Amino acid sequence: MVSFAVDPAAAEGQRTRTALVHVPAGYRPQSPHPVLLVYHGHGGNPAETAAGTGFRDLADRKGFFAVYPQGLPDGPDGPPMWASAGAVDHGIQELPAARSLLDTLAADYCIDAARIYATGISNGGGMANYLACRLADRITAVAPVVGNMYWPKDGGCQPTRAVSILDIHAVDDPVVSYQGSRADPAWMLPAVTDWLAGWAALDHCPTTPAVPVDTAALQVRQWTGCADGSAIVAYRVMGGHRWPPSLVGSPTASVIWDFLAGHRMPASTR
Repeated sequence: MVSFAVDPAAAEGQRTRTALVHVPAGYRPQSPHPVLLVYHGHGGNPAETAAGTGFRDLADRKGFFAVYPQGLPDGPDGPPMWASAGAVDHGIQELPAARSLLDTLAADYCIDAARIYATGISNGGGMANYLACRLADRITAVAPVVGNMYWPKDGGCQPTRAVSILDIHAVDDPVVSYQGSRADPAWMLPAVTDWLAGWAALDHCPTTPAVPVDTAALQVRQWTGCADGSAIVAYRVMGGHRWPPSLVGSPTASVIWDFLAGHRMPASTR
């Protein structure tokens, strides 16, 4: 477990926050290693997320740090959560906290600043999207899973460069609707197709994605030829609001890592 400093005014009075760090087997301090931030869902925690996503063993085999941050309470005595739409949630500011976490990891370990990635489930998937929108100078690529992709309320989605994205969402998700939700005007969720189209525009991708797989159980769409070598891949699956155990015959963690690891931060950005 690592602790990192935060502003109490932006962290519900806390001066430090924490993250569970899995150091890959065979870690060598002389060799820079990639980092994968894995954000739990609303009410989750790092330990159960580490156990349920399958990244620990994969990190040992592939040689990357799997880092599981801990969210702050959703109000007094509330469950852990991420303020993934800006400081509108209890004044929590996630962006400086994420920067502090990355600075702490860089001070404690030999990490590769060109290969820092983020994924997460549900509210944690929304957090991965938020980092792509607002922390693209530090986060190379993201992979939200059944994420609640709220439009950031602290300035909108303004990535400083094209960001590669792998998205996984169930068309039968009863919690974060694939069709979006406008039940609460203050917290409108876009349809997944609209959210993807928005990112395709931000990344300057061709307007029409390739669709190599299109069945009732699984659809895969791929935007390639996007700016700066970025790409977007979207998996529309069945199975509800969960981390799917596999995709196209491979563990979901492996599919996510293979996509993310294929992207590096452009030298001009660092």
